[in-house]
Amino acid sequence: MKNKFIEGALKRGKDESKVKQLFDDINNFADYCFNKSHSAAYAYLTIYTAYFKARYPIEFMTSLMKNNIDKIDKIASYVRNAKNMGISFIMPSVNESSVNFDIKDDKIVFGLAAIKGVGESAASLIIEERERNGIFKDFLDFLVRLDQQKINKRIVEALIQVGAFDWTTHDRNSLLNAYDELAQYALNKKNDDGNSLFDEAGNEEFEKDYQNTLILRYNNEKEDLNLDKEDKVYSYARWESDLCGLPLKSDPLMNYIKFIQMINPKSYSTFIETIKPGESKQMIGYIENVTTKSKQNGKPGNYYIIKFFNGYESLELFFFPSDNIDPSFYVNMLKTYIPRVFILSCKENTNFAGTIDKRINISDIKPIEQLKKPTVKSYTIVLNPYISEDDLNSFVKFIELNSGTCPIYIKFENLKGIFDVISLKLSENENVLAQLRSYDFVEEVIPSFD
Repeated sequence: MKNKFIEGALKRGKDESKVKQLFDDINNFADYCFNKSHSAAYAYLTIYTAYFKARYPIEFMTSLMKNNIDKIDKIASYVRNAKNMGISFIMPSVNESSVNFDIKDDKIVFGLAAIKGVGESAASLIIEERERNGIFKDFLDFLVRLDQQKINKRIVEALIQVGAFDWTTHDRNSLLNAYDELAQYALNKKNDDGNSLFDEAGNEEFEKDYQNTLILRYNNEKEDLNLDKEDKVYSYARWESDLCGLPLKSDPLMNYIKFIQMINPKSYSTFIETIKPGESKQMIGYIENVTTKSKQNGKPGNYYIIKFFNGYESLELFFFPSDNIDPSFYVNMLKTYIPRVFILSCKENTNFAGTIDKRINISDIKPIEQLKKPTVKSYTIVLNPYISEDDLNSFVKFIELNSGTCPIYIKFENLKGIFDVISLKLSENENVLAQLRSYDFVEEVIPSFD
């Protein structure tokens, strides 16, 4: 374009040296004006979204989920984020959910189309039938009212597995086992010519008794197998995670919430910043996914890339099993969704840019059953560098009201430097610690153990 630009300007009587200088200025500006325009646009969007997230958090998070309804990993991330923000959910239900995510009574209603294997068209048919003829009375009523060719077995099973029929109070496994017989009954009723028992008086009561008896039979058969109640929690968690991206109602970590609040960091990024090279710390979570890799450079054996959830976020870490431990031990430890204690160790390594950074490895995994409540020696409370004066006053009052015997160290870092406050003591009451962690101006509460 340079020659055309100069020739065109000269034809219009412009000074050649000034024209060339102008083109050089334009050319130089082009090196960074594109980036500047992007920076301005993203800054504009950042301010808007930050405002919406702060002032309208439920609407903001619902919009994010609506716009990503076909991306299961993003939905899982947004649901966890929303829960950490204190937002409640109404979990998938054929009687309450819409096609997409919605808001009801200041809660986010999980959309049926977000369930893997259900899809928008099937979800729309379910909602249309419900709006046209009222809510579904029970599981059999659902099967009778919907076209089984369009709402097929695979779709119904997915709905059962994520708890969309939990309102019936029937066990999910029992509904799955009873599906074929109940679906056949519903099909026969639809194809009936009007001269059979389906039109007799009291038919509704008969259908209710028939359904309950059938489901109860399967439920009793399951109980006869003496299946552990916790197996149900783990299988439900696996179903929900496979179909919705994360456990919704049946989270195995809830049984260990007190340990999690005591041991797990408030955020993984702060954890990385505070852990020192050579230091080991515990973290509780369950495994979401395991990728097996062969050791390189001719070394025998495998190592694992483990994705696990720690109650707040998903982490992906390396795990190199010890050579002197029976491999079957690790196979058992890697069983999906059963909570475990992960021993994390920090190492320094030189990256491709030649700078030194930290790498967190899993050095060991232990069964959660072996965890005993640790004795806390002290707590380090890391404050947000932008804490306001009002928040600081609230924090001081909180410490005064909840003084106890456990030493605490307060760390506050801003542009002026680092300030450490010592010789304060706090109550070890679990509710006090949970409340302390919930403050926005508290970045981390780090325990030190004996």
